[in-house]
Amino acid sequence: MDIPVSLKEIYDTIKSAYPDNISENEYFAILHILYNDMCDENLSLVMSLVTNKNSAEVTNDIWKSCKMSFDKELLSKVEEKLMFLERSLS
Repeated sequence: MDIPVSLKEIYDTIKSAYPDNISENEYFAILHILYNDMCDENLSLVMSLVTNKNSAEVTNDIWKSCKMSFDKELLSKVEEKLMFLERSLS
């Protein structure tokens, strides 16, 4: 599946930040962080393409991430990684 033009930048940012693998903790942190700025459908599409997971599974993971508690250090690390790359792409 091709990524829509409107989602390509965030897809590229995540793929650049995590070229090989996303740990489970970072995966859920990414979902948690991006949920505030993206609708479920777009976030599910992007992350399903990044992780090769089924979009329905990612949607369930999005909802799960909303109920999870995260270590502040992990959230900061993921945010910094994504923001640094976003600034580099601009």
